[in-house]
Amino acid sequence: MLQTRIDLALYHVNGQLIYEAYLDQEFTVVNTQLFLEKRVKGIYFLRITTNSGIVTKKVIVH
Repeated sequence: MLQTRIDLALYHVNGQLIYEAYLDQEFTVVNTQLFLEKRVKGIYFLRITTNSGIVTKKVIVH
């Protein structure tokens, strides 16, 4: 297993931080869910930061 920290941040397209979470645990696979059904329809960006790097994904809420 690998000990590391994972930072999750969800931003609205206008740059506003909507959600932030930190996972600091031993893991081999991380599975987490963000419930966005109560969010305003639009485009968001999910930034995932680990000690291996940063990944940003576009999320569209219909």
